[in-house]
Amino acid sequence: MALTTVVLEREAEHHTILAQHERELNEGVRAAGVLSRRVVELQRALVATAHLIDEPLLADTARLDAFVA
Repeated sequence: MALTTVVLEREAEHHTILAQHERELNEGVRAAGVLSRRVVELQRALVATAHLIDEPLLADTARLDAFVA
């Protein structure tokens, strides 16, 4: 009886760890998707405004900060 209990406890622990791992993996996939969409948005914004960025703007921190804000 005790051996059966130990085996069942280990199996339950194993399944619990697997379930936790799967939840963490799914959360990582979700976060990666969110970050990927944000990067695409920022890339599109950069493409749309790249022609407005010139050497003098890059050299002037205050103007660059205002431009980005």
